[in-house]
Parts: sequence; structure tokens; C-alpha cells
Amino acid sequence: MLKNVKKALFRVLCLGALCLGGVNGRAKC
Repeated sequence: MLKNVKKALFRVLCLGALCLGGVNGRAKC
């Protein structure tokens, strides 16, 4: 279960980084 939580959190962080950085701060997800 902890794995799922970590995965979800990572995805949220990734989406947030994409939203903030846009194309300039492109994150590899």
C-alpha cells in the first residue's frame, strides 16, 4: 500500500512541476 501512496505522490509532484515550469522546466515522467 505504501508503494501506491508513493507513486501517487510522485505523480502529483510531477504534474505540479510541469504546471509550474511549463515547457521550460520540462520534467521527465
